[in-house]
Amino acid sequence: MSLLLAPYNDSMRLGMGFNSYTQTLCIDGAVTVAPGSVEKLRADDPSQTVTYSSRLVETLGELVDSMSISYSSSIKKGTVEIGGSASAINEDKIKSSDINAVVSVKVVNQTTILTENVIFQATKDVAAFSPRFNEIYGDCYISGFIEGGEFTGIASIRSLDRSKTSSITTAIKSSLSAGKQEDFTLDAMNFGGGGLSSSVLKDTETTISISWMGGGQVKEPKTAWDLDSMFTAAAAFPASVAACPQRTWAILTKYKANKSFVEQWQEGNKLTPLEYDNVASYTAELFDSYMEYKQLLKQVQYMMANPDNYKVQQNVHNAIPPEINTLVAVRSALRNEMNKIVRVVDILAKNPEILKISQDNDSGPTNSLVRSIVLESSQAWQDTADSKTVGDVTRLSAFPGPQSVLSDTSTVERTDKSTKANTLTDVNEPTDLDEGATDKSTATEETAEDKPMIDFAKLLAPEIWAKLLPVLKPGIDPGQPSKQDSVMPMPAGFPPIPGTNAPTQPDPVDPSAVKHLLKIEAAAYGGVDVTEEVRNLVTEGCILELNTDQLGAILPATPLGDWRVLSLMYRWDTKPRYQLAIMRDHSGIFKFTPSLEPAVNTGAIYYPQPEGNSFPFLYSAIYGDSAVSNQGRFVLFHALNTKEAVEITNETMGGDPWVGTIKSVAVFYQKVKDGPIFVATAAERSTLRWV
Repeated sequence: MSLLLAPYNDSMRLGMGFNSYTQTLCIDGAVTVAPGSVEKLRADDPSQTVTYSSRLVETLGELVDSMSISYSSSIKKGTVEIGGSASAINEDKIKSSDINAVVSVKVVNQTTILTENVIFQATKDVAAFSPRFNEIYGDCYISGFIEGGEFTGIASIRSLDRSKTSSITTAIKSSLSAGKQEDFTLDAMNFGGGGLSSSVLKDTETTISISWMGGGQVKEPKTAWDLDSMFTAAAAFPASVAACPQRTWAILTKYKANKSFVEQWQEGNKLTPLEYDNVASYTAELFDSYMEYKQLLKQVQYMMANPDNYKVQQNVHNAIPPEINTLVAVRSALRNEMNKIVRVVDILAKNPEILKISQDNDSGPTNSLVRSIVLESSQAWQDTADSKTVGDVTRLSAFPGPQSVLSDTSTVERTDKSTKANTLTDVNEPTDLDEGATDKSTATEETAEDKPMIDFAKLLAPEIWAKLLPVLKPGIDPGQPSKQDSVMPMPAGFPPIPGTNAPTQPDPVDPSAVKHLLKIEAAAYGGVDVTEEVRNLVTEGCILELNTDQLGAILPATPLGDWRVLSLMYRWDTKPRYQLAIMRDHSGIFKFTPSLEPAVNTGAIYYPQPEGNSFPFLYSAIYGDSAVSNQGRFVLFHALNTKEAVEITNETMGGDPWVGTIKSVAVFYQKVKDGPIFVATAAERSTLRWV
């Protein structure tokens, strides 16, 4: 039986509780580690165990599976991480590429394990595998570590000439000697002969993503990463790990496999441990849907910025027009679907049995055609004397078992007692994804009837939305911004709906006639202070024009791997109030001029200078593309007054305003009266420090 493993991080300790489904740490000291109970095992001669793997993958889900990354953890974090970094995998490139070649090298130098002398440490008034127990202890504990190294290289290749995609893909696969299982040899790409020639890769775009643990420096610093250097580094990686190993994996042991644990509850108690094996494949489907929704969200965002590039599909029922108000509603609906998937993962983490219970209570597909096919097939093998005719689709007792929501909801049609047929499920209606019963701390045994149910019909497959979205007009390059981008006045506060047709503004006036000048007090973009950079973009002392499609090229930022936000506090020198502006990537062109200033007064967020001795003073804090909640503001206000650092997470900020996106926070504050405005900024899952 293979080992149960989890990617290693520095917070792990031997004997610590762990949830193998969400890959989250639980209570420290779940089991005692007595002196002499730690044993270190080295690989036999040769002194390393090396596993090479090379294959072609088509979806992000296949990549995650090949790298043993947790699906549920990726869903909750909104991105795929390798070794705690989300920048190692370019999700957009993998999704848009024609071929993704993945090379993996795993090296084991030494294994540290706990011996059998390990005693479980119970907590008073917490029954085994009660909801409270599962929250505190998880389903297993860390019983060892694997030391060595791991190298992962991803080469994403995309044809630039889409008419030649098929021929280029075939040529690349032939050069790689890929078989039916999409495997290829490790040295297929390099050293001349059978490798990829420059002619095969002509007119293609190749993106190389590399990550490794252990081994130190795996290539010459002056050598750029390309296909040859990737495979050369992979081939030499075991030798590098021999000189510089590190911990790469944690070994997990189920509590039910611990003798002392079983002995504590063996009399008069029924142990029902968390078992996630039955929900693994379903969670993989949820992951694929979540990532599809994430891509659709980006498409809709681009449509909102460039509505003139798109048109509504003809002769398609419920086709979505490229209208801003409609696209805003669609964007909210897509985010709502992503939130539903996250809630399902949270419920399954607390009680994986809910999936089976809900499926057992499922009456079958609601689509009449699918229901008829399933019923006909089930009646064919049932062969009962009293069975009704195959055409009788009202007899659901012959339905053999539950089906996945991701296949059963392959149509937008739904018929039940409370809704009419041929209607889209209301994305804003209350869902039955209530996890109330699983959140209670109780030592009593739960029955199947007491456990919360998951209404699978509330989840919509992303393919439904994909078939209804607007399509590009003929001759429009999807990679280019609209030639008719509107120039919008920039309101102080939250940005207007991208793509709205603002009235054309007059040309900038002569600076000698301007009575007030634009003062940029502070600015942050993607977790980086860009105050000076934005100040340098102001022309004639009063004109600032920002194309949000180009922010990443003109402003420094942390590699968040997704949409970023520019937040800036500014004022006009003749007015004492400060104004806040927030701009998201790819949301249009924004312009600040003295003549536009009166047009943005309505609904603007103004900050008059504080009176008295209320300093330091926190003006505003932006997390993602929204103001932080009251809870997050309280945390930041307390930290500002005590000069304490703050770990930026959805929990400390009081919620996740931008699901599926790695966010940053920008905090605008003033230390002393009439002093300068400062901005403290940091990316999500990093530390915010005060200037």
